[in-house]
Parts: sequence; C-alpha cells; structure tokens
Amino acid sequence: MIDPNETWLEKWLLHEANEAYNYWSCVESETNPRIKAIWERFLDYELGHLARACEVFKREENRDPAEVLPESIDQPIEYVSNRDYVRKVLEKEVDLRASGADFVEKAKEPQSSLDYRRQMNAEGSPSQAVAAGYKWTPGTELKLKVANL
Repeated sequence: MIDPNETWLEKWLLHEANEAYNYWSCVESETNPRIKAIWERFLDYELGHLARACEVFKREENRDPAEVLPESIDQPIEYVSNRDYVRKVLEKEVDLRASGADFVEKAKEPQSSLDYRRQMNAEGSPSQAVAAGYKWTPGTELKLKVANL
C-alpha cells in the first residue's frame, strides 16, 4: 500500500531496503554455492543502492534514515519449492471458469465467457505459442544463463 504521507525519498529508501531484504533472503535460502554467489553479488549491489539512498535522504531531508528503516530484521523470507502446492491447486481448480468476478465449474461457464475466449484466441492462444516446442527436463527450470558473472 502506498502511504500518501511518505516523501518520495522515503519511498526510495524503503524500496532499496526492500530489495536488499529480498536478495538477503535469497542468499540465506540458496543451497547451491554457484547460485548463492550470484545472489551475494546482487545483494552487494542492492546494499550499495541503499547506502546511496541513505546519503541522499540525509542530505536532502536532513533526517536520519533510522527514522524510516527498521532497527533490525528478524528473519529472511523463506524461499522454498511450491511445486507440490501448485500441482494441488491446478488439479483442484483446472476446471474452474470465470463468471464475472466469480469462479464456477466448467459446465456452468456463461456464454459471454466462451465468446470472449473465442475472440481473444481467434488467431491462436498466446500460451500455446509460448509453450510450442517446449519439452520439460528435470532441473532445467533452475539453469541460469548469466553472462559475465
């Protein structure tokens, strides 16, 4: 939620702190040393951004960043696999369809929804175009192509 009472510099400071927190959480959750090194590098970048935001905040608002930032952070975000959860949700909800703001069983899908989908997919489904030729192999979703790291 956006706080209308925050200054733009407060927003920037909190944004940079949030990014650093996210990368710190990635570092803490990562078990692969090669990937962890990438997260550590990004965390270093974000800490540099945060330091710069603190400097500007002090200079322009004549305030201490400690007025805005938390004193400490107890725990990182726990990044764990959600694969099983996603599979369960998909299995349970794959046959649900939209009916205005509600979800209904496939058999109760309104004609307006069918017409809309037919029009949107008249030249082919965007998801089918993206998935064309994709063949899943275990572990490939974790491969990163990071140049110059």
